[in-house]
This record gives sequence, structure tokens and C-alpha cells, in this order.
Amino acid sequence: MNFVSAQQAAPRQLTGSRTRIKAFTLIELLVVMAIIGIVGGISVSTYVRESRVSAVKQAAIQLQTDLETLRSNTIRYNGDSSIVISSTGYTLNIAIDGSTRTVTRTLLTGMTATRVTGTSDVTYKAPLATTDAQPLKYEVKLGDISYYIKVIGVTGRAIFSAQ
Repeated sequence: MNFVSAQQAAPRQLTGSRTRIKAFTLIELLVVMAIIGIVGGISVSTYVRESRVSAVKQAAIQLQTDLETLRSNTIRYNGDSSIVISSTGYTLNIAIDGSTRTVTRTLLTGMTATRVTGTSDVTYKAPLATTDAQPLKYEVKLGDISYYIKVIGVTGRAIFSAQ
């Protein structure tokens, strides 16, 4: 039988007296790290943008829901309800059982709510929750991200809109 030692079985490339070992060079490692950094940066910025869009959309939907609550409470409790918009939030004056309850909503830092069209904020008048039928549009904004709530006609229906 012919026995071969482990050192003889493993092929080696000799350069002079040193064994050549295959490995990544520093430049290859730096290029890979740069690519990972670029992809990570893009991912983080996309995540931050989407979370801001989500926050603004949620605030606009909350405004729409509050307007619908005002409208339904005006009909249910036969009392006038209104909303007053300020730059950092809004105040609801809700008719409940013959009295008015005031609720204040504050927006996130940097987010604003403004009336884009119309001369005054919405007041729903009892018993049918009618408004003065002026076209009214509210904007909830953070940076370049905006969503709108439109109050439509005499009935005062609140409609969420991206434009």
C-alpha cells in the first residue's frame, strides 16, 4: 500500500519560500462596506420619509373623524358644535346632553393645520347639522407632505383627500 501524508496531499503554491493564501484585499473590503453603507442610508431615509407621511396622514384622518363626530353629535344632542383651527392643532366644541364639551387636539412638533379655503371654521347648527355651505378645505402639513380635508356643502360631510 502507498500512504500519502496530509502535507503531500494538499496542493500548495509556493512563491519563494512562502505559501500563498487566498483572501480579500483591503480595497475589496472597503468597496463592500461602502456599498452596504449606501444601501443602508437609502433604506433609513426611505423609512423616515414613510413614517412622516404616515404621521401626517393619521393626523388628517383624525381631523376628518373629529368633524364627523361634531356633525353626528349635533344631530344626536340637538346642539350646535364647532371646530377652531390653530397652527399647532384644533379645538372641538362638542354638543353633549345640552352642554358643550371642549376637546383640544395638539399636532406633532413641526406639523401644522390650516384653513386653505373658506372665511371661518365649521359650525354645525342643530337640529340637522347644517353648515353655511361655503367651500371649506383644511390642510394638515409636515414639511412637503400635505393631506386635505374638504367639508362639502350644506350637509358638512368631511372628505379626506390627498389633493
